[in-house]
Amino acid sequence: MAKTILPYNTHNSLSKLIQRKAKKEGKSISQVEKELTKYCKLTSAGTIKKYKDNSINPCLPIALRISEYFGISLENIWELREG
Repeated sequence: MAKTILPYNTHNSLSKLIQRKAKKEGKSISQVEKELTKYCKLTSAGTIKKYKDNSINPCLPIALRISEYFGISLENIWELREG
């Protein structure tokens, strides 16, 4: 099956959100990433790092869990960009 090239891509603000939460709660970024990993029932904090770097995108259920963790809507985390 051929890979489909889409006319858009996504960008997220996870890095900023994680930094903000770490600062607010007096935790390290690594601690927040581990908490988020556990909250989303993922097996590796490396997955969260890949989401942060826009290397991969989460499936919808995981994206919803991430937005729930931060208490904000999906639109405040991810945005579509042309190109």
